[in-house]
Amino acid sequence: MIKDLFTKKALAVVCAATLSVGSVAVAFAGSGEYELATSAASASASASAGPEVETTTKQEETTTKSTPSEKPSQEETTTKSTPSEKPSQEETTTKSTPSEKPSQEETTTATPSAKPSEEPSTDPVAVDTYQILGSFNNWALGSGLFMTQDSSNPNIYTATIKLAAGKYEYQIVKNNSWDYKFSGADGFINSSYPNLTVEVPEEMDVIFTLDLANMTVKTNLDKDIEDQADISAATVTLTSAAVTYNGEVQNPVVASVTLGAATLVEDTDYEVKAIEAKDAGTYTVEVTGKGAYKGTATAEYVINRKTISKATATVGAKTYTGKTLKSSSYSVKLKLNGKSVKLVKGTDYSVTAASGKNAGKYAVTFKGIGNFKGSVKANFVINAKKLAKKNVTVASKAVYTGKAIKAKVTVKDGSKLTTKNYKVTYKNNKKVGKATVTVTGKGNYTGTVKKTFKIVPATVKVKSVKNTAKKTVTVKFNKAKGAASYTVYYKVKGAKKWSKKVTKKTTLKIAKLKKGKTYQVKVVATAKSGKTTFSSADSKVLSVKIKK
Repeated sequence: MIKDLFTKKALAVVCAATLSVGSVAVAFAGSGEYELATSAASASASASAGPEVETTTKQEETTTKSTPSEKPSQEETTTKSTPSEKPSQEETTTKSTPSEKPSQEETTTATPSAKPSEEPSTDPVAVDTYQILGSFNNWALGSGLFMTQDSSNPNIYTATIKLAAGKYEYQIVKNNSWDYKFSGADGFINSSYPNLTVEVPEEMDVIFTLDLANMTVKTNLDKDIEDQADISAATVTLTSAAVTYNGEVQNPVVASVTLGAATLVEDTDYEVKAIEAKDAGTYTVEVTGKGAYKGTATAEYVINRKTISKATATVGAKTYTGKTLKSSSYSVKLKLNGKSVKLVKGTDYSVTAASGKNAGKYAVTFKGIGNFKGSVKANFVINAKKLAKKNVTVASKAVYTGKAIKAKVTVKDGSKLTTKNYKVTYKNNKKVGKATVTVTGKGNYTGTVKKTFKIVPATVKVKSVKNTAKKTVTVKFNKAKGAASYTVYYKVKGAKKWSKKVTKKTTLKIAKLKKGKTYQVKVVATAKSGKTTFSSADSKVLSVKIKK
């Protein structure tokens, strides 16, 4: 019995059954119990069914095959199986319907593929099958219920099943293949057409009707289209009609659907078409009538663009080169749902680049695009170039004057820089000794370079060199500024080595010279700073011949 093939359970039961009337099968998924309703003319438990096959028997013939064109002889009989008959024990190989009972003399009944014994035969014409599948049988092809073709209208296929109260989900496939799935007006194709549903208010026989002419599927629970109320004028209210883009899916939620004074019930009176709303824009929410209602009502759902006015924008800096520089590196970060998200140039924002030549700040404007709006600004910075020691040259010596001395300073970066780009300060630059020069960049340059220079006594001016006594020379010279002592150098003309005498006075006698020789004399002023002695430049060299 077909009824025995089904086990009554609430929720997720898997079943498969085949109706033998024609070639149709049905499987369902639902929340209630169910059982197959059959008449005395229903039922075999095959997983799939093809065209019905007629068999022809002859009392003394052991193997026969019928063809569509054969006419039975008087001794032959043609039978069509019924669900109530049971095959005899003597039948060894038979393809028949459950109602056929073969005779005792019949040992083999030919199938459509059997080889004819004498006359050539014509293969049976292929007949499309329509199978109803559901989660009760794990949607397994071949395990559903095959629908029966209406004898008076070949475009109509039906199947009847007794179902307990509950909501069921099902689908119809053609010729046992998901490549031919019921897809509404598109017919049977491989598509994402949603599963069909039926809601049963109480235990009852549910009749499913497939109309190939109109490509519709109805049940005896459906109201005629003329009796359904049209919900196209219904008011669809959303929990929130507008939200702001946040980088995540924000699907609309239907709060209510009202038609006049009536508030409709979701899944009973209408269904909501699923959409995925993430990007900024306007979406149409559709609700479609079902049960006592038909038509479609809509509501507008908006995801607004998010402003970037509070975004953190940065621009990559560059260093002064003396040439025009243009901004090229950007970063814009914005908080979305509490997280800092880096926006994408060209997708989330556009940028107006800035350019400049001198060190300083140049404004860059970012404008939101795509899911964003508004604008934000940031500075493109051209940093001043840091001065290096190689850029600075200072005169190594300066002559003591008694006043602050500013040694000559030259700053170059390729070409000579003007004082718009640096300033110079001095330290310990008045007394004889070591002075410090500090060059600090400004304008297009930055950084500090320190160098030193020497302050030495003034150069001595020699007044006279005379042979004033026997083998003696007297040297007279002026006092030099900054000098603390003087060193008098002398040698025989032509000699390489100088001899010297130190004095703090401006007159010095040199004795024990050689008569007849000519001597050369020069004077150098000296002064100490710390442990270091600083000397002036050499005085002019004077010559004297020793005659005495």
